[in-house]
Amino acid sequence: MMLGWIVNKAKPVEDYEAYLRRTQPQTDPQPKSTPMNGPKQARGHSVDNEHRVAALAQVTQMHDDLVDANATIAQLRIDLGREQDRVTLMVEERDRYRHESIKLRKLLVELATQMANIGILTRKAEECVIVINELDASPTPDTAAIDRLQASQDMEKIALKNLGAALDLKMPK
Repeated sequence: MMLGWIVNKAKPVEDYEAYLRRTQPQTDPQPKSTPMNGPKQARGHSVDNEHRVAALAQVTQMHDDLVDANATIAQLRIDLGREQDRVTLMVEERDRYRHESIKLRKLLVELATQMANIGILTRKAEECVIVINELDASPTPDTAAIDRLQASQDMEKIALKNLGAALDLKMPK
């Protein structure tokens, strides 16, 4: 504990007689025969000492309360620092997830675009296959039909090439 040295250096409360011996001046006591040492003065002296002892006890209690309060404050500061670190880590984690989400959204849009392109190429290839099937069904091809067949085969090759290129796009792994 940070403030433990204060508690260790605190002096224990002295008993009443030791306190009086330490605080009284070292002079010769007055003889008991003098009228100033009557019972009224003894009672007044006793009351003063009781007030001093009570005040000393209050000061000691306030000191102990202050030490406890300082220890509590130090612990709360430690807890506050720990919680601030925790909040910082949570904010960093949130930012990391946000950046990953943006990257994944971007890849999803790119993938959807490529899928749409694949769909368009597939429809074009389907049209070429239909033309080829119609040509195969005819009994005798003429030169115009052969030219169409050649064109459709070229289109089919192009479509398959584009389809293969679209499938070879960078996909997230």
